[in-house]
Amino acid sequence: MKLASRTILAIVLLLTSFGAMAQTAGPAPRDTLTVELADKSKIIIVTNENTDLSALSSYDFNKMIEDVLDAKSQEGNDVKIIRIEGFNGETYFTDKGLENEPSYIPPAPVGPQPTLQEEDPDHDIYGNRRGRRRNPFKSFSSTTPIIDFGISNWLQDGSFPNADDSPYSVRSWGSWNIALGLGQDVFLSDDFLFRLGVYVSWYNFKFENDNTRLLKSDDKVIFQPDTDPDRNYDKSKLTVAHFNLRFVPAFRVGRWSNLHIGAGAYGGVKIKSYTRANFKENGYEKNERDYDSFFINNWRYGLRGEIGFDWLIFYAEYDLNPMFYSDKGPELHAASVGLNLFFN
Repeated sequence: MKLASRTILAIVLLLTSFGAMAQTAGPAPRDTLTVELADKSKIIIVTNENTDLSALSSYDFNKMIEDVLDAKSQEGNDVKIIRIEGFNGETYFTDKGLENEPSYIPPAPVGPQPTLQEEDPDHDIYGNRRGRRRNPFKSFSSTTPIIDFGISNWLQDGSFPNADDSPYSVRSWGSWNIALGLGQDVFLSDDFLFRLGVYVSWYNFKFENDNTRLLKSDDKVIFQPDTDPDRNYDKSKLTVAHFNLRFVPAFRVGRWSNLHIGAGAYGGVKIKSYTRANFKENGYEKNERDYDSFFINNWRYGLRGEIGFDWLIFYAEYDLNPMFYSDKGPELHAASVGLNLFFN
């Protein structure tokens, strides 16, 4: 009898503690459920609300009684009150009673809980960068500056003149191709866009032989070395500037990749052309510039290809038009390769 009474008292303490966890400041309405046993003992269940009664099926009372008996055996026979310290509702919670209670929400956990962080579109909850699908041309804004920097050469019958040691052979290193301007991107989808550009470009052809001079006669241009023994040449080159328009469709390769490829065309008009020669003569440094048309074609048009990742793009260009007018000079087609940089 004493055992039953003590056990009942412990269960009452245990159940009331579950209700205490959900209490907030101020009085709350309570309901009392009394279960009379055959030996005139009673089980009294005190709850804060009617909804708590339906939640009782979610707790393992057998486990609860076993813990009470274990505590009683440790304290001895003279114990009047058995108290189980440090427990909470989750200790005896089971999901068996949820089958008929689909709307039941388990008790909130006790103690401080971690706060939810704002969602970061670029990283997961562990701080790792997401492998999510994003705009492959994210770094390309609608209007961007154009900066091309590469090397130039020209081809004759599909090959470089250097192989034949021609007088118009040029050095690729030092024959810079530079372009500056503005670009406009027109997006048709996440994976496809048109890249438009307005820019000024400069061809610089640095001759293989430092003493090579480009001269203009009445009906053609002549590449010939300067044999003056008093002159010690440092370099000799031809520079041609154009105003250009460009149109390059580009698309992304692979669903999750920022690798993109583009192919298009360009056209331009010549702004100016000149030759420059640096040499020493009689101990003095001299720099000669000769501004002339040199029978260079006034129009320029060709094909452009691009391959890049994000903002770093490799380009290649080939002029379909010859550098000089027909029968005015060798049939040379300018070509260049280099880097194109886009900035946000």
